[in-house]
Amino acid sequence: MNLAEELDQKLRPGTLAVAHPDGQVAASVVDADRLGVSLRSLRVTVAGRSLDEAVAALPEAVGRCLGLPFAVSEHAPTLGGAVLRSPVDASDREFYEVRTGGDEAELRRWRVAPAGREQVPFTLTRKDLGRLVSGLTSR
Repeated sequence: MNLAEELDQKLRPGTLAVAHPDGQVAASVVDADRLGVSLRSLRVTVAGRSLDEAVAALPEAVGRCLGLPFAVSEHAPTLGGAVLRSPVDASDREFYEVRTGGDEAELRRWRVAPAGREQVPFTLTRKDLGRLVSGLTSR
């Protein structure tokens, strides 16, 4: 059983974490049923992945899973991190953001609001969640 399959078996509302030889995953689950899941955040840890490896692999891997282009908007090796973002959707003013330090990558969804931005949950099928976990563990 891989990391995504182990996460799938434990999906339920609340905060959960799963460890596996492939890495670790932590999720803040708003709701889960037999077909899909609503998340506030998803964090994957892959031991030994460098920041440069993450910046090279994650935009394409995560973009393919979510069906959106991702671009590196900040890359600061001296600070040990990078931020990748999807374009802001014109209809709902929402976008995805991945923050990575190399070995960790965390995905959240944000809405642009008049007073700044606010975090919003995002919904995926269980199959797409498995693909996303695999994408976030890419090297």
